[in-house]
Amino acid sequence: MPQVDEIAVLRRAKQICKRDGWVWDASVLMMLKPGLPNKPALDRMARARYLARARTELLKEQRERGR
Repeated sequence: MPQVDEIAVLRRAKQICKRDGWVWDASVLMMLKPGLPNKPALDRMARARYLARARTELLKEQRERGR
C-alpha cells in the first residue's frame, strides 16, 4: 500500500482546516490580538477527521501522479 509522509499529512490537514475557517489548535486563539474575530477551534475528533481527509487527498494525488 502506498504511504505518505506524516509531516505532509499534518501540513495538508492544517491547510484544509484553515481553508474551512477553523483553527487547528485552540492555544493559537490566545495569541490573537484583542478585537480580532474569534474562529472555532477543532477538538481531537475533528483533528483526526482532518488528518484522515488530508491522508486520503495525498494518496489520491500520489496515485494520479503515478499513472
